[in-house]
Amino acid sequence: MRPLSLQVGSALLELGLSLTAMGILAGLTVTGVGSLEKARQSANRQTELKKAEVALKTFVLQNNRLPFPDAGDDGLEDESSEKNNGYLPYLTLNLRIPEPGLRLRYGVWRGAGSDLVQPTKLAGKSPAQAYASAALAAASTQDATQPFIAGVDDQGNATNCSTAAVVPAYALMFASLAVASNPALCFTETPQGNQEIAFMSREEMAGWASAQMKQK
Repeated sequence: MRPLSLQVGSALLELGLSLTAMGILAGLTVTGVGSLEKARQSANRQTELKKAEVALKTFVLQNNRLPFPDAGDDGLEDESSEKNNGYLPYLTLNLRIPEPGLRLRYGVWRGAGSDLVQPTKLAGKSPAQAYASAALAAASTQDATQPFIAGVDDQGNATNCSTAAVVPAYALMFASLAVASNPALCFTETPQGNQEIAFMSREEMAGWASAQMKQK
């Protein structure tokens, strides 16, 4: 029979090892839960982006234009505004307004003679043709006053809106993940490595609008 002191020492060692193992398992559990939560949030954001893009294309097909931004906070497009950025007009697009963390910012090309929100009416042309004409004009126009996607460096980090990688037909970004110091026209792709955005290039919009016009 081992001396009592050895038995006590052995028991304390086993207890210490057990507590260490439990601590490691607890840490792994917390890490796993955190990873699952991040994955869930990312999936929710991707779902919101996809719904918004489908709604925007549906709106164009029905109205031959992109919607005005929601310049306020009521979910409706502001048809009296000349702004090219604001919130996505959820109610105008027949979408429910999501929880604050999933609210989307919306930027849209509104260049002179190529306004995708208020296309210039063309004599003898249908509204669909007028929109396709505006989209074609937008694709070949340079305008530094329009919303843009920020460039990224070699590590994939946003360049703080110092360069424009893309000037799109429209852009979507989660307002809750926006960098407050960035200008409103800047839609940042990867601030802190966790930004999801969506956009359609002007060239892609021109091709899509022309194809849809031919089907009408």
